[in-house]
Amino acid sequence: MEKAVWSSRGFALMKVPEGDEQKAMVSANGNVLVEIDTLDNIIRSLNVDRIDFLKVDIEGAEAEALYGMSETLKITKYLMIELRPSTLWIINYLLNNGYDIIDCVDHGAVTNFLFLNKKFK
Repeated sequence: MEKAVWSSRGFALMKVPEGDEQKAMVSANGNVLVEIDTLDNIIRSLNVDRIDFLKVDIEGAEAEALYGMSETLKITKYLMIELRPSTLWIINYLLNNGYDIIDCVDHGAVTNFLFLNKKFK
């Protein structure tokens, strides 16, 4: 399945640096048209009813992904997410939606947080 995870379904331009696809990101001045979809839609289409571990590291689009994964969060036991200073509000969002922080690793510009869904304790 070739889709970019986003807050809605449709198409968007993605900037893909030559020779470094890992740095690709949705951008108004992108050079590739890609299909976008919510993680909720993707998980539903795959008939997944439980996720043991989900890693979200999508080059600054973590907030956009979060807007489209409310149902996915309900069935996810462990969530690892890379956050930047501008997206630290996501910590409170997850804490208020049934998750506890169980670990974090600071990498300077970004921090990886590991959360556990209290429902699975």
